[in-house]
Amino acid sequence: AAGDCRAARIDLINALEADPAALPVRVDLARTLNKLGRGREAERQLQRAIDGRMSITTLRTELAEAQLLQDRSADALATLAGAVPAAERPRAARIAAEAYYRMGNGGAAVRAFARAIDPSDAPVENWIAFARYRLAEQDVLGADAAADEARRRAPRSARALAMKAEVVRYRGGPVVALPWFEAALDIDPTDVPILLEYAAALGDAGRYRAMLDPLNRAAELDAANPRGLF
Repeated sequence: AAGDCRAARIDLINALEADPAALPVRVDLARTLNKLGRGREAERQLQRAIDGRMSITTLRTELAEAQLLQDRSADALATLAGAVPAAERPRAARIAAEAYYRMGNGGAAVRAFARAIDPSDAPVENWIAFARYRLAEQDVLGADAAADEARRRAPRSARALAMKAEVVRYRGGPVVALPWFEAALDIDPTDVPILLEYAAALGDAGRYRAMLDPLNRAAELDAANPRGLF
């Protein structure tokens, strides 16, 4: 709940070692792994929960997220074709939108994003994804507005601040984006994707010595990350 997914992952693994039959704990571990971007591991945990007779309906959105993280967009859409709990529908719409966009179906992506951000209580992750989509489509003003909405909804979200940093970098270059990345890392200094984007911005600004610090921190947390190695 505090956003420390790395510590939560360790605690949940320890809990499962104590009681491997605790299926709700297994689902919590899958959710945590998804938040860390570890979709393959999350899918394994979800499949074990399903094998243990947990309802696929309650796990459908989480499973689709895990599949999307593995770049299996078609599988994610197929998973979402079944019933989804009402509370999960905005998140499911966001996952579908990202899947459609990756598959080149822009019209379906637009419609799904509209469903994802329509509810007044839409998750901040939906607005971050919408901002990223707008930026990819070179709609900079739309991306900026979506990033600002994400920050308004979650002022202490490191990912929302990092999304704003990406928009600022696109509009004004890497130097003006650096304070935004630094503000995001002040909130969550262990977020590997943010560390790597910060490093990339430092590199774009020609600050190669400074670039090594976030790269080394990211490597300590996720040594095999392809983006970090690149």
